[in-house]
Amino acid sequence: MKPEKQLDGESTPQKMDREGGYEDESTLKNGSDVAEESSVRSSCKIDRYGFIETENNNHSTMTVPEAMLKKRIHKENDRSKKWLRMLHKDGSSKLKERARKGIPDAVRGASWLWIMQQYVSEYGAIKQRFPDPSAILTSPSTLIDARTTDEIERDIDRTFPKHTMFEADGGLGQNALRRILQSYAALDTEVGYCQGMGFIAALFLTYLVEEDAFYCFHSVLSRSSSPLRLMYLPKMSETQKVLYVFEQLGAQHLGSLWTHMSAEGIHPTMYATEWFMTMFCRGFSFDLVTRVWDIYLAEGSFKIVYRVSLAILKSFEKQFMERSFEKMMALLKELPRLIDADALIELTWKIPLKTAHITHHEAEYAKSLAGSSAGKKAKG
Repeated sequence: MKPEKQLDGESTPQKMDREGGYEDESTLKNGSDVAEESSVRSSCKIDRYGFIETENNNHSTMTVPEAMLKKRIHKENDRSKKWLRMLHKDGSSKLKERARKGIPDAVRGASWLWIMQQYVSEYGAIKQRFPDPSAILTSPSTLIDARTTDEIERDIDRTFPKHTMFEADGGLGQNALRRILQSYAALDTEVGYCQGMGFIAALFLTYLVEEDAFYCFHSVLSRSSSPLRLMYLPKMSETQKVLYVFEQLGAQHLGSLWTHMSAEGIHPTMYATEWFMTMFCRGFSFDLVTRVWDIYLAEGSFKIVYRVSLAILKSFEKQFMERSFEKMMALLKELPRLIDADALIELTWKIPLKTAHITHHEAEYAKSLAGSSAGKKAKG
């Protein structure tokens, strides 16, 4: 029997655990929903990322004034030329600087793949081990327990249901996503499958062919500099650690805002669990999601996740300070659709967060665990 997988005291707007079952089941479809969507599908616009633009779809790109949009497109076109030249080199000293400015969407898939090939040793290792990843599921030795298969299946149609690649039940996108998640579960039986993983696999599928998406997905989870895989383990102890670190960083960098939220009973487990376990892929616009992943892949550090989380709260400081518990919870649920990704990323660099801050709080957490364990042994 698997151990308990949900954080103690967790109470979230959209609660998630390893086994599936969001508390807010608004993403699930019934027959009438599908029929209604089909009738309006032809009148809907598709945004640059492939999402169907609807009033309640947070993933769609934020509407900006035409003049601003033209300026952004001009910048992207200029950056595309620089990235295309860089992709023909074996590494670049300008990677970090350019990734922080945002990879142009036209070359994002190729750029992500280049970053993985050039800088992530785990990518080469998994590709060498499985030159044909489709063989993983067809091998007679492959075993995936029924519970894991069921958990994956339950989440397939909850993953980017408003994206053209994944909207069709049993379509190419859903089938590819299923194969990637099942293949990973077969290789990493300790993790198997955990809710949240599907969004990351699906993100790669929106930019890469299935084979490359699998290699990238497997590599980012096993990357030694990242806590992602550890966050998906059954006891979710790593998730509790990053939440602890974030709580300390919030107190350190958000001052009176953090004090007010804490006084009103707002705890990071109520909103940040999902942010961390999906790397913002669930609920936030792809303008922000892709910018976060550009930086995360280039730098290989969870630091950008802490930065963005702090910046999200900081950017709505005035609104939070005017609200009590119930209205703050409502704002936390609403804010993903209110964020201007470019402005938010700019704000992240103004937060004086240092790697030393993170490692200090990680050491604190490890020490507290060691003390707790020693206390239990003494009582025993």
